[in-house]
Amino acid sequence: MRLDPLIVRCNEHPRVSACRRLLGRPALAVLHGRILLEAQRELAYTAMSIKQIGLGLGFDDAGYFTRFFRRGTGSTPSQWRAAAQASGPRRGDIGSEAG
Repeated sequence: MRLDPLIVRCNEHPRVSACRRLLGRPALAVLHGRILLEAQRELAYTAMSIKQIGLGLGFDDAGYFTRFFRRGTGSTPSQWRAAAQASGPRRGDIGSEAG
């Protein structure tokens, strides 16, 4: 099975390799981490609904946002918010799951 050389070169784009070299992670992982961090901030420090937070972060559906959040943190937005409220959010806690 032979891969088209153009497909192989797509992953060698200078910006993609620079991101991986500088940050140690692919660009998409960096973007997802940033979205998770913002979601955690909104959950910890606002009374916005999960649907509102998801819409604000560019998700068309609360279900998609919940799946994305669970995949990145291991808990649902509701579970994460409840845990943050129970322990009182501390500065070092935000983003620790995303990272």
